[in-house]
Amino acid sequence: MNEQLQSALVLLIEKTLGGIDAASQLLISEMPDVIYQLLLWYGFKSAIMTLAAIIAIPFYIKAEIKAFNVCNDSKGSDDAVWALFLGYGCVGCVVRIPVLIFLFSSISLEWLQIWMAPKIWLLEYTANLAK
Repeated sequence: MNEQLQSALVLLIEKTLGGIDAASQLLISEMPDVIYQLLLWYGFKSAIMTLAAIIAIPFYIKAEIKAFNVCNDSKGSDDAVWALFLGYGCVGCVVRIPVLIFLFSSISLEWLQIWMAPKIWLLEYTANLAK
């Protein structure tokens, strides 16, 4: 009975090692395709975010100019104009600052690094995964 158990255990260990070997061979054979897809995905993601931010910046500037002109062209007493400028300056910051932070944080040169130096990007990506 003990010999049967030992032989079954040896057979199980051999199958496990064979499965690990087969899985590692599959991983090695698929690695170039995985790396290519990883580079492609992060490159396009970074390029699209950067392009969207660059396109949005002129619209943001145009909206700021229009809001400033509305405040500047307003007719009324000096107190009303002052209150309008104060509202535009102080209260408007609650909206403007997060928008600006989002726009400028979306601009990334990761796509350029992937295009020009993909091996360096892969090393940095691997280091980030290891953290």
